[in-house]
Amino acid sequence: MFTQCKGALMRVSFSAARFVVSDIDRSLAFYEGVLGMKPTHWFRYSDPDIVEVTLTDGDGRPCVVLLAGEEAPVHSGMKTYGPVVFFVEDAMAASADIAAAGYDLAIDPPVSLGPAVAAMALDPDGYQIELLSFAPGVDPASLLAAPPEDAPQAVVPHPAGWIHQQLLR
Repeated sequence: MFTQCKGALMRVSFSAARFVVSDIDRSLAFYEGVLGMKPTHWFRYSDPDIVEVTLTDGDGRPCVVLLAGEEAPVHSGMKTYGPVVFFVEDAMAASADIAAAGYDLAIDPPVSLGPAVAAMALDPDGYQIELLSFAPGVDPASLLAAPPEDAPQAVVPHPAGWIHQQLLR
């Protein structure tokens, strides 16, 4: 996909979300141990002392970069960020796994949104992580397609207001 950006034609694609974390091992326990991501690249820098770890999703694509170090301020507890959304096979089961591992759920129980289920958790530094799953046979891309002009349009409230109230409690 090409996007016109300040006069230059460029290809834009997603690389990864970078989280500045307070403890790389504690964050790896969450992203690798609970969510099943795989660390593929470790970078250690000196002056200042910084560690950066790239994690891949189930398809081997980079999706999260964790960065920790003496010159990297952690944005812990800031409720204005995110959430970062990950597709999972079963959001209900993922939510239960996260709670069983001792991490906080921002929404408990997960919310059913038509053909989707959304779970919300907080990583060890307070970043909002949304886990989204779909009913069997539902292609998430099909939900993003524009409906035909003659299709009836249902007006239903979006759950964002309720979700934000849950996150700010």
